[in-house]
Formats: sequence, C-alpha cells, structure tokens
Amino acid sequence: MTQQILVNAAYPGPAFIADSEPPRCAECGERIAAHSPYPGPLRPTAGELFPSEVPQTSKPRRYRILYVMGGPGSGKGTQCTAGEFGYLYVNPRALLKDEIAAGSETGKAVEEYVRSLTLVPGSIVIRLVVAWIEKRPEGSTILINGFPRTMQQAKDFEEIAGQSSGMLFFNASDQVLEKRSQDVTKYGDLTNIRRRIAEFHTRMVPIINSYRERGQVMEVDAEQDPKVVLEEVRDHLFPDGRAMLSRMTVDRTFRVFHFNVLASTFEKAFPACPEPFREFSYRMPKVCQLIRDSRADIACLVEMDNVDKYGPRIASIGYRYEFFKKPSEKSTDGTAILWRETQGVKLVAGPFFEVYPGEGTSQFALVSRFDIRGHPTVVIATHLKAGRTEEFEAVRLGQVKFLLGLVQKHNEDGTKTVLVLGDFNSCPEGSGYQPLVYPEMQKHMKSAMASLLGQETPITTCKLRNDEVISETIDYIWYNDRATPVRCLGPPSKEELRRVKGLPNKDFPSDHVQLQVDFMFNVE
Repeated sequence: MTQQILVNAAYPGPAFIADSEPPRCAECGERIAAHSPYPGPLRPTAGELFPSEVPQTSKPRRYRILYVMGGPGSGKGTQCTAGEFGYLYVNPRALLKDEIAAGSETGKAVEEYVRSLTLVPGSIVIRLVVAWIEKRPEGSTILINGFPRTMQQAKDFEEIAGQSSGMLFFNASDQVLEKRSQDVTKYGDLTNIRRRIAEFHTRMVPIINSYRERGQVMEVDAEQDPKVVLEEVRDHLFPDGRAMLSRMTVDRTFRVFHFNVLASTFEKAFPACPEPFREFSYRMPKVCQLIRDSRADIACLVEMDNVDKYGPRIASIGYRYEFFKKPSEKSTDGTAILWRETQGVKLVAGPFFEVYPGEGTSQFALVSRFDIRGHPTVVIATHLKAGRTEEFEAVRLGQVKFLLGLVQKHNEDGTKTVLVLGDFNSCPEGSGYQPLVYPEMQKHMKSAMASLLGQETPITTCKLRNDEVISETIDYIWYNDRATPVRCLGPPSKEELRRVKGLPNKDFPSDHVQLQVDFMFNVE
C-alpha cells in the first residue's frame, strides 16, 4: 500500500503519514479534495497572505474550535504550546499586545482601555480572534486561551466563526494555583494572586459550568506531573488514537522558516507601496508575527537590519538568535539564525561566519550546528550576490561552490542532516542569463519546495516596476538525504500578487514571500 502524506493544512504542526489512499484530512476525515482544488500542499489564499484587519464574512467555517480554561498557574498556556500535534493555539491577550505594538487604530483604542484599567470590549477581542482564525487553514484544530469571558461573548463569536467543539478545562485547587503563581513573577504579589484567583471563580467558573451542563467540557487534572497532564491533553484532542501516531513521529519532525525581511535601507525602492506601510516601524512587528505564527523550530532571516529593534521582539516570541552583519562598511544589513530551545533545539556549535572569496565581497554564509531532539543537524543561512547578468551569475556560481564546500566540511562523516536556506538571487531557468547556480545546487542537494510541489515554487519575490508586476523564484530551502520534506506553506498565485500590485503592501511586510517547510528525519 502506497504511503500518502497528509497535507491538508499549510502549517498546523508535524505532518502525519498514513497508509490510506487517497489522502484524507487529519481533522474531519474527508478527502483532501474537499478542502482544495488539487491534492497537494495547500497554499494560503490571498486573504490569508494579505489579511484584512476586519473579518468580512460571517459565514461559519470548518474549524474545530476549543476554548481553554483554567485559573492562573493552572499551566493551560504552557501545556497547549508544549507540543505541535496538529493543533493551533492563540492567546487573545497576545493579540491585543500585538495591536498595541503595531500602532493600529484598534491598538490605540486598546491601549486607552488598558491605561484606564477598563476591560477591552468583547467586540474588539472577537474581531481580533476571528481575524487570526481566518488566516488559518480550514479543518484546523484551534485552542483559544481564556476565552470567552461571558456567554454573550461566546454566542457573538460563534455566530461568526462557527460553533465551538467544547472546552478544555485545566482543573486545580486554589492552593495549587496560589503556590504555582508565587513562582511566576508576572502574577505579582500574594494579594494580586489571590485577587486573580477570585476573579477566575467569579467570571470564568460560571461559563465552565454552563458548558459542563451541555456535556462539552473535557476536564484535565492539572495538579499532576506536567508530562502526565500533556498526555491527557493529547488524549482529549485526539480521542481516535491519532495521538499515538503523533507521539511516534514528533521527535523526527521539525520545521524551518526562511525569510528575506527587506532591509530598511531599501524601503524607498518600492514607491508603489504607500510610505507609512513600507517604514521599518510598521513592517517589523508584522515580520515578527509571521515568525511567531510559523512556530518554526529554526528560522533564518536575511537582509535584516536594526537588530537593536528586532532583538527584544524576537526574544519576546520565544526565540534565541545570533546576528551577523555583512562585512562591507557600506552595508547595514546581515543574516540572523533563530531557534527555540523550549522545543528541544540546542545550538551545539557556531554560528560560524564564512565570508565568500573575492575582493570586496559582502556576502557570507552563516553555519550553525544544532541538536534537534537528538538529531545532529547543520543549518546554513546565506544571501548571494545580486545582479541579473551573466557576470553576476558567474560570481554566484563561485559562491555556491564555496558553499557546497562548507556543506562537505561540516558533514564529513555523512551522518548529519544538512539544510541550506537562503536568497540565492538566481532563478532556476535564468532571467536574461544562462542559469548556473540552480543546476550546480541540484547536483549535490535537493530543493524542498520542488520535491513537495513537483516543480520549483513559481514566486518567492514580487515587485512593481514601471507599472508591471515582476515575480521571480530566487529563494530556496535545500536539503540532503538525511531528511525528507513532508509539508510546506505554498506560494500565492501570480493573480493574487497582481491584485495587490506587488509587495510589500499594507498587509505584507517584505518584497519576498516566506518559505516554510516541515521535514522528517530519516531513521535507519
């Protein structure tokens, strides 16, 4: 029986392999064709890649929505983000903070409510949560933390997003909540902790009891060992036993993310994008939101500058990072490698700063060795020489040969997974020049997007030049035979990009599209 890869969702978690044919949705059991016009990795729609701030539809959508409840210190947030097993997680408070940071009109209103110690109106919270959900693939399981706050809020929300599937309740005694909260500085002193617990009983317990009367509460004993609690959560989320499959594969599955984030020095090169939307202060929070929403184990960012602004925001979304600037004195941008230690990703060596040969060159490769849940992995991030001529393509070919030498150097025994992520500034079939870079890489490594889509993704960058939308493929994720790509975030169509007149724009922060791929380690 042929193995099929379930690819019904763009990025809800590790892919699962099933021995059934044709492939079916991991959530609803229907054939993937029911969700997509073609049985391949779903690409985001225009509304997902370029979302509107306000949801435009009230039509119920096909999501499995679960509310997550528990007192302060119950561990509900920690447990719901402890493992990526095919579900998505959102905290409305985080969405409110993001709006404030983005400086939107909604954010300004929220900030005023916070300053006056007034509860943010439920309509605002609902709008932000629905907008977040609308960007996720249909069929996804979505956990919403600490929501709803009232039964009316639940009713209003479900009229837009569709009926929920119930509630996951992390139950713990007040004594346990109090003790745990005292170990967490964000909860403040004992008086504040007891006030929060009392508010939980007053506001949230009646809602929990209302859902309990309907038989829609899945209760978890949150006083147990965290590992036991996590097992209970998985059993509730996957009562059909699919959790057993996820446990077997999760240690072998990991996610990578590559993004050319558009250096602030190049902002003026995009006059088609209104000035406020191409400014760094507007784009940077959106870049970080894409990274956070990707939930990638490792992310590589090229053309990054203003690291003093990026750094705190990257740390706040749970990543450690290392940044290296281009060696040229004229350059202000560089490359960063990000990783999440909380997901079992450990930096073993590096990053090593390897400048490409050539007089006055400012291009380099950033080489890092990781242990990803017990699997030795080499990740190389790079950004090659720009220029659409044969002369520049020859320069890039020399850089690629040096790069492949680094691949060999850092995997001499052939036992490591090697990934190369980067903006190669070179098209697969050339663009006014004979392609040299892509064929050379193909001799030694495989392209993840080409392996999953059957051909190279048609677009990774899109610009408006002289009223013409120019799109090219110049970004790649390459891999060796120690891993297999199982799912990707597909590209937008050229029609969608023509509609928005190229990138960046109000809703998307760069002229490049992010690449995101789930891999599975090959185990002998």
